[in-house]
Amino acid sequence: MIKNANGNTKILWKNLVGSIGCLGLLGVFYTAICLFGLKLFLFIRSSLVSERTKRMNYQLMELFLIQALVPLFFEYVPCFTNVAAGPLDFPYYEDIGYYQPIFVSLYPFIDSTMVFVGFRDYRNRILSSKPIQSLRNLKRSRIFTSKSGSQFQN
Repeated sequence: MIKNANGNTKILWKNLVGSIGCLGLLGVFYTAICLFGLKLFLFIRSSLVSERTKRMNYQLMELFLIQALVPLFFEYVPCFTNVAAGPLDFPYYEDIGYYQPIFVSLYPFIDSTMVFVGFRDYRNRILSSKPIQSLRNLKRSRIFTSKSGSQFQN
C-alpha cells in the first residue's frame, strides 16, 4: 500500500482498474480456451474415425490441456498475487515476491518440456535420434564399470 505524507493509505485506482481489466481479459480468454477444448474433446470422442486417429487426437487434447494449465500456474497466479498484494495489504515483496520472476521465466521451458513428454511421436522421434542412441551405446560400452565389480574379470 502507498502511504501519503499524513500516513493515510492511497489507492491508485487507475492502476488497479487497469490491472483488474487485464486479469479479467485473461480469465475470459482462458475460460473460452477451456470450453472450446472440452467441446473439441466431446466431438472427437463421438466421431467415426479409426482408433489410431482417436488415440493421436487424445494425445493432442492432453497437450492442449497441459498448455492450458501451465500458464495458469506459471503466469496467471503469480500475476494475480502481484496485483492483489497492494489492495489486500499483503507483504508481497518481503515473502514471496522473489518467486514471481522465477515462475514466469520457467514458463517457456516447462511448456516445451510438457509437449515433449506428452506427445508420444515427438518423444519417440527425439529418443531415437543419433545423439541419444550414441549416448545409450556409450552407456552400454565396456568403458563404464558395472556395479557388481570389474567387467574385465573372467
